[in-house]
Amino acid sequence: LVLAYNNAAAKELKTRLLERSKASELDQVEPPTILTFHALGRQILRDCEVTTYLSEFAEDPLKLEMWITEWITSYITSGSKSLFKFLQLLHEPTNPFDFKSKAEYDIYIRDNEYRTLQGERVRGYQELVIANWLFINGVKYTYEAPFVSKRRIRPEFDYRPDFYIIDRDIYLEHFGIDRNGKTRSDINAAQYNQEMLSKRKLHEECGTTLIETYHYYWTENRLEDELKQLMTIHGVSMKIKTPNELLQSLNNEGIILELAKRYLKCLQAIRVERIDKKSILQRLKNNNIFFASSYSDILDELHQSYKKKLLADNRIDFDDMIIRAIDLIDNGSFTPKWKFILVDEFQDISMARMELINSLIKKSDNPILTVVGDDWQSIYRFSGGKLELTTRFGTLVGSHCLTKLEKTYRYNSSIAKTAGTFVMQNPEQYVKQVTSHTQVENSTVYLIDTSKENNKTLETRVTEVINKIRQNDSEGSIAVLARYRYLLKNAQDRLK
Repeated sequence: LVLAYNNAAAKELKTRLLERSKASELDQVEPPTILTFHALGRQILRDCEVTTYLSEFAEDPLKLEMWITEWITSYITSGSKSLFKFLQLLHEPTNPFDFKSKAEYDIYIRDNEYRTLQGERVRGYQELVIANWLFINGVKYTYEAPFVSKRRIRPEFDYRPDFYIIDRDIYLEHFGIDRNGKTRSDINAAQYNQEMLSKRKLHEECGTTLIETYHYYWTENRLEDELKQLMTIHGVSMKIKTPNELLQSLNNEGIILELAKRYLKCLQAIRVERIDKKSILQRLKNNNIFFASSYSDILDELHQSYKKKLLADNRIDFDDMIIRAIDLIDNGSFTPKWKFILVDEFQDISMARMELINSLIKKSDNPILTVVGDDWQSIYRFSGGKLELTTRFGTLVGSHCLTKLEKTYRYNSSIAKTAGTFVMQNPEQYVKQVTSHTQVENSTVYLIDTSKENNKTLETRVTEVINKIRQNDSEGSIAVLARYRYLLKNAQDRLK
């Protein structure tokens, strides 16, 4: 039995086997079975006369996304408790004080958009909490509206208070300080506190009402209680919106659709990993996810509803091909006959696929398992691939023989050294001394460290390196790699 990761790999293996068998005049009385994991699972189901009709969800991902959208809608409207649990999970809470630099914080905010139920994009999680609380409680507001006076706090600073409560002509500022007046590490605390005083003075001189909330309200888990008290004190009318009104806002802003895509990825991970509610909760806690218990409740409900849907339709999905095959082998409904099992691209193996292999081994008569993979090339984590199934093979499988292939024909010795040194910084990787068929004396990998002090711009330094390469090789291809797309764009614009 030869197991391949996907259809293309299985087809290539079959072609190679045929060509090399002919070339070596090998008489194949009983040729090996070459299948993908899913095809093997489906074959086992057919042999056991279990339905193999594919669900429309497996064949049309858009229909699955629509079903999850409908499920979320049903969940939200099932009661106020479900609604507010759902609203709580719209965004992952972040504490701005946890960031070590302004650049780190700016990158996070850029990559994680905070958009309110009213549709504004706000500058941080705590502002999002305030905006959504105001919206849910029917308090009409505008975000960062120009102040009534053109006077400024400082020359270059147009004053725009965080929130303006329309019905009562009140301004709300959320100040990012702790109880001791300290700010985020990259902000000058003395200057920030002075600006707070200047804002209060400006409101006093202009005869406007300013109410304040603080970062420590949020860290002490009382921000929403303080908001309610402030609104009550200042006579602001509050009327909680109905679930249907909130649902309409969620749909108008495209939030339901975005969450359907997010929960779809979670559902796929749960299926391919075969994890239960307890394991979901533990994983979320291990990764310091806020509201882990609420997340695990919703994700487990989604998973159970999905399984019931497949059962009611008498259909399976691709994960079922493997999951049900494992159960059929384990309960004795299917007995594997293979003496030799070979797995290709093992570095991308998922937990479900590994369980299928273990079941085949356990129920076979002293089989021999051979797996081929390169832990340095594991790239399918997004679809369930688990590197540790390769790097901890001995612990998980037991006694085995390891053969390292340490010569490469793909790239030169400079790239081999740089890549190997980098990869082996991770203690989870196998230690290998890769030698290259192509030996070079000069470096072919150049690292530009932007953390070092240098008056030249990044684009200038990239250009200098490329010019240096061109002096030695006018025709060779050059690849420029960067962590962020905007860095590449800047370099591209400079090189045009």
